[in-house]
Amino acid sequence: AKRKCAYARRSDYKNYYTIAEDYLQKALSTNAGTTKLVTTDERSYANNPFQRHFQYGMDLLMSPEAIFEIGCVQNQATSRMYCYDFGRGSNGGNNTAPNKVFAGIRMVPSFYYGGYDNADKRRDVSAVVTGLDGKGNELAFTFKAGAKVDGGICLNKWDICRQNPYFVGPQMGAGFNMPIMRVADVILMLAEVKAGLGADTEAIGLVNQIRERAFGDDLHNISGLSGEALKEAILMERKFELFGEGHTGYDLVRSGKFSQKAMEVRNEMSTLAENLKTKGYHEFENGNILPAYIWTKQVAGAKLTYDCTDENDPVLFPGWRGVLDFAQLGLSVNGTNHNTAIKGLFEYIAPDSETAAELEAEGYVKTEWGSTLAANIDIYLSNILPGITSEESVPCYYWPIPYETISQSKGKVTNGYGLPQQ
Repeated sequence: AKRKCAYARRSDYKNYYTIAEDYLQKALSTNAGTTKLVTTDERSYANNPFQRHFQYGMDLLMSPEAIFEIGCVQNQATSRMYCYDFGRGSNGGNNTAPNKVFAGIRMVPSFYYGGYDNADKRRDVSAVVTGLDGKGNELAFTFKAGAKVDGGICLNKWDICRQNPYFVGPQMGAGFNMPIMRVADVILMLAEVKAGLGADTEAIGLVNQIRERAFGDDLHNISGLSGEALKEAILMERKFELFGEGHTGYDLVRSGKFSQKAMEVRNEMSTLAENLKTKGYHEFENGNILPAYIWTKQVAGAKLTYDCTDENDPVLFPGWRGVLDFAQLGLSVNGTNHNTAIKGLFEYIAPDSETAAELEAEGYVKTEWGSTLAANIDIYLSNILPGITSEESVPCYYWPIPYETISQSKGKVTNGYGLPQQ
């Protein structure tokens, strides 16, 4: 009421879905050109078509799945966004191992631990629990407020360590393109449209195209959903698939669930923090446990890791982390124990337990993890969708309309919120 705005949807919104259905179907068929969903991985050392799409970008190539990207050139100021702003966090400066990466996109811990199915190959590609120290070494992130190796679980779709050939030069110059739209996004938009128009079977088939790539089988396909349950499943699938790519906020506004989901996240984070303080851990519905402490140890060698489902392998699990062998590139590194082994990332190990003592005897060090998150929870809550204080809150955006549009509308279009009309 204060801003004289309402959270509403046009009564004729299905007309727009009908228009979208036509164009989205053409984008996937008659007008697809050479674009297609990447569903195979020809690499002998990996079998993750989801990551294969992003690796094209790190190889400075256009992925078959890419529909629209903004091109960036190495060693120019325009190339800074990927991966300096949005890549895997790293300390350091210019020409270090690797260069500093600010890492401006973080995954809310409750989504990392409690959102993804543990068999979903997208989780470890989308988010990572370790960053780099700028001196050739991997290390666990912290949940302290900040950037680089502070700030928590980080976007992992653009990892400077996986650039091939690796860019040896000043920070902000790696030259990754800025992705805007890809085929998986179009497929899931079409699924939303189909569900909105009542074509449930077609919508489910589209979602399962994405899930079969994500899991590598059809055992995790959805079925028998309709109405709001199907729309919710599609919304969540977009979140799993497109994390960090700039879509989720707008998806939630369009679905009418922005404020509801914001409050759910804030409430879950509050409960999570309280459990970390009182019990030393928080357990999620899927069985994953976020502990107050993990145990870490630097181990010999420098290697990047790939898919790994063996939770007992402290170096390879979770997958898609590790570190590039920067010494082989002639860059200055510290020591020889470059990889980080982690114990207790998804289980509770009591600090005074026999297990903890055995790990410390093996050289592992008790490391702050969820405990730091709990200590900083006020900072997290004040920055997770600030301004949303109830499910009735309105997600208000200040998006000025250009003067040319206003002038050509003959008085039918004006800026709101006190923004200028000229």
